[in-house]
Amino acid sequence: MTISIWYPQIVDRIHMTISISKKSQLYGVLIGQMMGMKDIQSDLVPKGKITISKQQYITRLGYYPSDKKRKIADLEIGSTKSGHMYFKLVLYPSKFQSKEFSKFKDHLETLFQIPYDVMFYTAKVAYIELAVDSLTHQFHTFIPFRQKINWSKGWPEEGEKNTMYLGSKLSKKRFCIYNKAKHLTDSKCAGKHKIRTRFEARLRHIGMAASEITEHLPNPFSCLEIADLPKARALSADLQWQSFLDQCLEVGSASSLKQCQKLIRKKYMTMLRDVAVTWWNPDYLWQVLPTALEVIAP
Repeated sequence: MTISIWYPQIVDRIHMTISISKKSQLYGVLIGQMMGMKDIQSDLVPKGKITISKQQYITRLGYYPSDKKRKIADLEIGSTKSGHMYFKLVLYPSKFQSKEFSKFKDHLETLFQIPYDVMFYTAKVAYIELAVDSLTHQFHTFIPFRQKINWSKGWPEEGEKNTMYLGSKLSKKRFCIYNKAKHLTDSKCAGKHKIRTRFEARLRHIGMAASEITEHLPNPFSCLEIADLPKARALSADLQWQSFLDQCLEVGSASSLKQCQKLIRKKYMTMLRDVAVTWWNPDYLWQVLPTALEVIAP
């Protein structure tokens, strides 16, 4: 039996949003405070920076605590075309270091008069990225697939696909599987692990508070299936099947299956399931979610 080693699950990114009443003066006040933070950034983040960007309906602040390239949070004030106004807090927990998050929460409460626990317990999560990393299973040695989706894409890097997407950007549930070890090397942050393959679930329209995620969020990884590529190759020497597997590596299983006739699609889905890997265990991976969420707890 092959031993599987997993890097603990992390919350890579989370968006928490609260509505602002049209009759409230809070909208203007919050934008004013954002500009004020930019003006006194040398006091708030002496070794980092605070950025401000504006669009037609959105003002966004980027918070870099101690490294001008490492952002741990965004603050966003915006309004939709229908006139709905909101305040959004975006956190990047995997980027937190030392006591930076604690200091950020102090700034949030002092300058915006919005206690972080109010965001954690009442703001609605609009988006979250949950990630698990395999330290034993190399990218391109397996084929990820899902039922009832017809969009996937391989992303090329230096002539080789090192990222695979399952589900479109507008999907409520989208998976991104990629070679994290290569990503870290390219970013000049190479770690000690030669194999580090990331399985990331990107979820939209959660509609619950961050405090409710552990108890009420269904495990998104349970709908992701993994087929062993060498075993799939050995199932049949049929050129059409081998071409299908090649295409899965190029554009993903969903786009490849979409191009097949209905009966062939059903047959190939069964064949992929016949060589399902034994190391993919979504229930086991989901057990550490509470620990992952502790990083952003009040």
